[in-house]
Amino acid sequence: MKLTNFIKDFKDISIASSRDNKSILTFYSQSKMENSGNSIYYDRKPNFFSFYEQELSDVYVLLLRSPSDQKIEGIAVINKHERFLEGKCVKVCLLSDLRISTKRASAIWKNYYRDFIDNLNNIDEFCDVSLCYTYILDQNKRAISSLNNPSNEFTYNLRASYNMVNIFNFSGTEVSPDIKMTTIFNESELVNFLNHEHSKLNLGLNYPKEYMYRKANWNAANFSKEVVVIKNSKIVAYTKLQSIDHLKKIIIPNLSPLQKTYYSIIKCFRKEAPQLKEELRPLHLTSLTLSSTLSDKDVNHVLNILISNIFTKGYVKNFHCLSVVPPSYKGIRWNNGFNHFFTLNTKAHLFTVESTKFNISKDSKDSKDSKDLKSPFFIELCLI
Repeated sequence: MKLTNFIKDFKDISIASSRDNKSILTFYSQSKMENSGNSIYYDRKPNFFSFYEQELSDVYVLLLRSPSDQKIEGIAVINKHERFLEGKCVKVCLLSDLRISTKRASAIWKNYYRDFIDNLNNIDEFCDVSLCYTYILDQNKRAISSLNNPSNEFTYNLRASYNMVNIFNFSGTEVSPDIKMTTIFNESELVNFLNHEHSKLNLGLNYPKEYMYRKANWNAANFSKEVVVIKNSKIVAYTKLQSIDHLKKIIIPNLSPLQKTYYSIIKCFRKEAPQLKEELRPLHLTSLTLSSTLSDKDVNHVLNILISNIFTKGYVKNFHCLSVVPPSYKGIRWNNGFNHFFTLNTKAHLFTVESTKFNISKDSKDSKDSKDLKSPFFIELCLI
C-alpha cells in the first residue's frame, strides 16, 4: 500500500507539499527545543523544504492538523536514503524534526508512530528499508525519559553517543614535515578514499553518488570549501567546510548561566561572538572522514593540524565557531586530543527505532535481541 493509503486511518495526518510552506514555517519557528535552562529554535525561511535537498534522499514531511481550524499541531519528517550498514549499502530512514504542540496531537502521533514502525515494510515507499534511526540531545530530558515508557510498543535502542563540538578559538599550532592540509587534490583518488572508508562505517555515505550530488547542489552556500590532509603522499583525512545559514538559522533566545559566562569569555578574543537572541553562525566540518589506517596518536595529530590550519587560514573569521561531530575510530574520542582549542560540547545520542514487527534482525521475535551493530557510526551534524 502507498503511504497516502496508510495514513487514511489517521484522518488528521497528511503529507505536506510546497503549498504548506508558510504555515509550516510559522509553526516551526514557534517550537523551541528546551534544554536544561536554555532553548534554541531554527529559522528555516524562506523554504522549509530546501534543507532536505542537501543530500540524496526521498523526504516525506507529515503534518498533524487540528480538526476545528486546520492549524498545524504537529510535524515530523521521514528522510529515506542509502547508507552503509555493516558493510552493505542499504536503505534507511532518519526520523527527525518531530514537533508536537498539544496533548491531543501527542496521543494521535504516538498511535501513528507505533503503527508506522510496525508496518514499515508493508508501505510501498519503505518496503526496502532495513533501519530506522533518530538523534536526541542528552539535555532533552523529557524525550530521553519518554523512551523508557512501558506503554511504548516500539523500542529505542541506543547505538552511539557522541559530542557535537563547537570550536571557538585555538592557541598554538601543530606542524609536521610529512602531514599537510591542502585544497588541491585528485578527485578520483578522493572518491576512492571516501568510498573505502565509509563502507566500513554504519550510516556511512554511498560514494561516489553522494559526493557528486553534493558537489552539484551545495554551491549556493555562503561558504563552501573542500580540504584534504595528506600524509606521505596519501589522503588520510577529508572534510568539506560548509555554511548552511541560508537554509537553517540557529536562534538562541535564552542561555543557561554557564553559557552566558562562556560566551562572555569568547568576546575577549573573537570579533565574531554569539549574541543572545541573535543567530549563532557555525561553519560546519561536513563529511569529516579519517583513514582507518591511522594510529591512535596519528588521529589526534591529523585532526589538530586540520583544525589549526582552518583557523590560521581565516576560514572561520566570518563565523562564530567551527562545528563538528568528532569521528570515533577504534574507540578514539577526538575531544581527548583538544590541546589547543577552546570548545563547547553538547552531548547527544543516536537510537535505532524498532518493534517486534520491524527490527534489524528480522528473524528475532524480540526487538531487544536485535543485531549488534559493531562498526563505528558516521554522523553528519549539519544535516540533522
